[in-house]
Amino acid sequence: GARAIVAGLALLTGALLAPALRAQSATQGVPPATISLADALRLVERASHTVRTAEANVMRARGQQAQSHAPYLPQLNGSVNYQRTLESQFQAISKQGSSGGSSNGNGSDTSSNSLSNSPISKIFAAPNTVTLGLTLSQNIFTAGRLEAATRSADAARTTAEIALDASRAQASLDAAQAYFDAVASEQLVQIADSTLAQTERTLKQVELAKQVGSAAEFDVLRSR
Repeated sequence: GARAIVAGLALLTGALLAPALRAQSATQGVPPATISLADALRLVERASHTVRTAEANVMRARGQQAQSHAPYLPQLNGSVNYQRTLESQFQAISKQGSSGGSSNGNGSDTSSNSLSNSPISKIFAAPNTVTLGLTLSQNIFTAGRLEAATRSADAARTTAEIALDASRAQASLDAAQAYFDAVASEQLVQIADSTLAQTERTLKQVELAKQVGSAAEFDVLRSR
């Protein structure tokens, strides 16, 4: 019973089983386990939610730092635009020219052909139009805004890394303290068991002495 209580207290404080600890679950029948302090520190660091949160904050700070450095680089943007024209004013003019235009000797409409084949008509009266755009920009002067944002992101990353180190140190301290508390508790349990065994032997000796008449009833009561 005492060993189970010691094991429960050790688990609640974050420590794993100590080298000398003999803890066994009464409900599941788990055999006792033995690990070193270094293994306990590694396991506690992986299981600590505080350390995980600090690591996530460091990753976020690194991303914000990279984002703050991005405006120093040239910005290249591209665009694609597609337009389909069902009917334009140039097509109407071309139809009017074909109906009222003059014909040459071969019977063809010269005004309609010249209008439909003109460069302006091919550009603005095309049924399908695709427009490609490419824009390149570079920040030259920002009045110190980018420098301030970069310094702020660098400071945030440094703060996050310091907080991560502090979280790991605190987790290691708590685990080591609970580990040695569990070891000390196990030693106290062993001392209590030894004291109980010695007291029981003394009680048996006093009871035997009373039976042979060399001890009084008061001696038996005191031993009990």
